[in-house]
Amino acid sequence: MAGLFDLHAVAALQRGLPLYWQSLPEFQALFPQVEDAVTQAWHAALAADPPEVACYGQKTNKEFPVVIVTTPDEQPDSESPLNGFAYRDAQGHEHVQEVGNETLSIEVLTRDVDTTRAVMVVVRAAMAQALDWFLAAQYESISFGGVDPLTPEEDLAAEAMGIHVRRVRYTAKSTLDVKRLDPLQPDKPWFVGAADETFDGKPGHVVPFKP
Repeated sequence: MAGLFDLHAVAALQRGLPLYWQSLPEFQALFPQVEDAVTQAWHAALAADPPEVACYGQKTNKEFPVVIVTTPDEQPDSESPLNGFAYRDAQGHEHVQEVGNETLSIEVLTRDVDTTRAVMVVVRAAMAQALDWFLAAQYESISFGGVDPLTPEEDLAAEAMGIHVRRVRYTAKSTLDVKRLDPLQPDKPWFVGAADETFDGKPGHVVPFKP
């Protein structure tokens, strides 16, 4: 459903990240050719103090580590139905649809560069695990869009605060499907006739059309 990409991503991460904090073997499998002692230390730290996941603007219960999710951009897609009308359901209600392309930004903020790296790898794994879940939530597609580097100003601010930040981007195509509510639909069209004309046997004025 359009407009909910950040909420759905937060839910997916809240479900997926603990799977790795609870399993050292699954966690280590994400870091091939990294020494076991290193990944064991990363896992121990994250299992003891896992990052909190939240939408941008939500108050978190901890300062760091955190994962912040936001949808900075949404644009209409060329595949949207003409005039919005899409179909009529079994009950006879018209449905209008808007197809959009949403951008999702996920930021990992921690006090340590290696912790930031490890959390970001697990975030990407959790998002990949959730692909079927996103499709069940009526997303037509979802894909990894790359790493967004910090601006020089953001980099300097993070350094001054003693935090390490990584940001990745995802894109998705989703559809807003809205049933037209009966009270908003006129039962029949209306016509305005000239004063010297008749419509359905009535002199010119506003009259409903009778099929």
